[in-house]
Amino acid sequence: RLWDRVQGKVGGPVPKGLKKEKAEWLKPGLVGRVKFLKGEEKLRHAKLLEYRENE
Repeated sequence: RLWDRVQGKVGGPVPKGLKKEKAEWLKPGLVGRVKFLKGEEKLRHAKLLEYRENE
């Protein structure tokens, strides 16, 4: 499961100026394919289709 893979991979504090101060940043290591609404500035209604380890 994705949740099991990201546990304990916290990467550091949220960058300054970011609106989502409660966001958690992860260390690089996973690559995902995401489906989302096009034409939006941010990922909205995103759906994770698949993920794999970064090589």
